[in-house]
Amino acid sequence: VIEDSQAMISVYKAFLAESQFSVTVSNSTVSDVNRLIKKGGFKAIICPCFPKFQNGPDIAHAVKSDPGLSDAAFIISTSMGQENIRSEWDLRDIDAILIKPFDKKSLLRALSRAMESHPGKARQKPLALVIDDSRAVRKALTSYLETLNFETKTASDGMQGLKTASDTLPDLILVDVEMPV
Repeated sequence: VIEDSQAMISVYKAFLAESQFSVTVSNSTVSDVNRLIKKGGFKAIICPCFPKFQNGPDIAHAVKSDPGLSDAAFIISTSMGQENIRSEWDLRDIDAILIKPFDKKSLLRALSRAMESHPGKARQKPLALVIDDSRAVRKALTSYLETLNFETKTASDGMQGLKTASDTLPDLILVDVEMPV
């Protein structure tokens, strides 16, 4: 856990105390993050969206660039909406988003989801998301993509598409320009 707030560190430690996860805590200073990288071997890293001492995307880049941590799932914690996160972060660097305030159950769910979907766990097939309000168009595109060896997911409106994209991080998104929601 990369965290600068003692209160949040206490929350993480309490929530993860009786879980399958052991916790190592680091501040967001350059020297602390470098020590974390040097230690390596982490399966998941939780970082605040806007850490106190350096830019969060820079931390993610440093972590993901290190061979010892490139397979680690990277989770950001935030109390902001996803639109604000997009302006700061490259969503490809994020395996899950933990929305504050969170409880023990949502923390464990975010960790599990990130561990299941992070890039270190390579997909057998590329994943395509088709977002269209027309059922016929979704079906036609899905059939075609499957002939090209894609795994597919679909959504029938923009909000459902955003949620599915956030949850699955597809390799390709095909989206209708005009549709409801």
